[in-house]
Amino acid sequence: MYLIKGCPLCKRMLRFPIDKGDIVIKCICGHSFKVSPDDPELYKDAKFDLTINKKNKKKSILDFDIKDLSSKLINKYFNLKYNIQNFRLLPTQEQH
Repeated sequence: MYLIKGCPLCKRMLRFPIDKGDIVIKCICGHSFKVSPDDPELYKDAKFDLTINKKNKKKSILDFDIKDLSSKLINKYFNLKYNIQNFRLLPTQEQH
């Protein structure tokens, strides 16, 4: 997650991650300041940037969507359960 906040010196808007712990932010004007996500003063006059940058993310074989996988497994389970419970009502081809 990112936070957008103005530089204390030049008021230029800076975007930086807040899930990395304490970090030092350096502005183009040369001013640098320490950012702590636990400091409530940090969030005054700031905006959250919740966009996901999909262009830079490389897909690998191990990346998969757990929600999509779980919904597919649940649907397969319910289809199997329905077929077992209604076996006598299924067409002959599906019973074999």
